[in-house]
Amino acid sequence: MGADGKWVHATALLDTQCHLGNWISRRLVQRLGKLSSISTGFAPPEIVEASGRPIRACGVINLEWGWHPRRCRVHECQFYILPNSSHLDVLFGVEYITSENLLIVNESAIAPLLEHKKLKEGTRLHLPALGRRLCTVCLTHGR
Repeated sequence: MGADGKWVHATALLDTQCHLGNWISRRLVQRLGKLSSISTGFAPPEIVEASGRPIRACGVINLEWGWHPRRCRVHECQFYILPNSSHLDVLFGVEYITSENLLIVNESAIAPLLEHKKLKEGTRLHLPALGRRLCTVCLTHGR
């Protein structure tokens, strides 16, 4: 929910390859009017993108969110803040996905992320289509 009391729609990625926390873009936190609620006193996770480039959170925030504006079920959780994300609003990691039963995750079917690069001629890569689902969520500031 934004600072004006209205629910804000955002696109969320359910990412079973993300093993450290939930993430939200600073841009969306700004849209929510919640920049002053970002805490910078936290232990940032040390993670890297599939390309090997490090990802550094610029803070954390607690938010409530729901699947739909009617909010049949409201969730509350902590998000790490992505400082420079222009393509991603919200990302829920595998720990939260499984603890809240958002999806049933077959851990044995998870393939490791690979760096994007051209394969040698004649090489085939077979990876199952798993791990990522898009959904719409509504967010509000935590209690």
